[in-house]
Amino acid sequence: MRLLLPATDAGVAIQAVATLVCIAALLIVFRHDRDLRMLLFGVAVLAAGFFSVRALH
Repeated sequence: MRLLLPATDAGVAIQAVATLVCIAALLIVFRHDRDLRMLLFGVAVLAAGFFSVRALH
């Protein structure tokens, strides 16, 4: 569980950047498939919410 919840604020920022880079790369790979793009958009929104809550906690 420590991989999902880093112990430091710097860890949260690094994890958020790494996740956003991965999502951007997947959006480029799946740019022609609308359904997968919408799925990735949903995952990106959930990740942003998770990191926001984690940063406030």
